[in-house]
Amino acid sequence: PRSFLANFLAECSDKLSLFKPIDLAHTLWALATLAVTPPADWLSSALAACSAQWQQFKPQELSITVWGLARLGAGFRAQLYPAHPHYGLTAELGEGGLAGLLAAATWQRPAMSPQQASNLVWGLAVGGAVLPPQQLQVRVVLYCACDG
Repeated sequence: PRSFLANFLAECSDKLSLFKPIDLAHTLWALATLAVTPPADWLSSALAACSAQWQQFKPQELSITVWGLARLGAGFRAQLYPAHPHYGLTAELGEGGLAGLLAAATWQRPAMSPQQASNLVWGLAVGGAVLPPQQLQVRVVLYCACDG
């Protein structure tokens, strides 16, 4: 199976920008579930493809994409830092990508199930997302307001 997956990664690497959100979500979830670690440049391309279309992701797609990216070693930090060996981060989303992801998550939150929301938050935490206190307070209020 590994040779098939290695060929798959090589074949779709330059086509990731053409993937729809559902394609990205399923691909990233499957790779993470199979414990297949793609090359860092492939993961960077996947992050770029996701970042270009966060607003089109449905709640389930957003949830499993962030979960999959985190399991594969993607970082969700606003500033790019060298990968820390403890976290094993191999690719970073960067400030613009993180802002887009958080906007999409905030917009999708009312439609998310508790499982989807927890997968999303877990993925952000594992990916090292750090929010300034002001932004964190606003996010918490938005999340709580949506549930009540």
